[in-house]
Amino acid sequence: QVLSSCIGVIEKMTKNPEMTGLLSEATVTPLLKALDSLCEIDEIDDEAEDCVIKACKTFQRLLKSENGQSAEERLKELGGIDTFLKVMDHFKDCPGVIRTAGKLMSKMNG
Repeated sequence: QVLSSCIGVIEKMTKNPEMTGLLSEATVTPLLKALDSLCEIDEIDDEAEDCVIKACKTFQRLLKSENGQSAEERLKELGGIDTFLKVMDHFKDCPGVIRTAGKLMSKMNG
């Protein structure tokens, strides 16, 4: 539940273009760690699924921001692609997660 709240706050902050600029690079590490944590849960519930979708949407906004290039580089440096593959495997029965994570990966890979 704490994880859900934190991701929700970051996701809301990225809706504001001024805040997105401040968040870009610094937000990548905690969000990737949050996604890794979500991949370790045994029972996938709606809250976990919602957390992953919000985190992916947050990354999408960060990549579109003015500092998007540095956020994308940081994301790749920290193994973001591997994390998203892990997420897609763990949440394979959740179409919303697969769709959102897939869109994010396609943006990252050009």
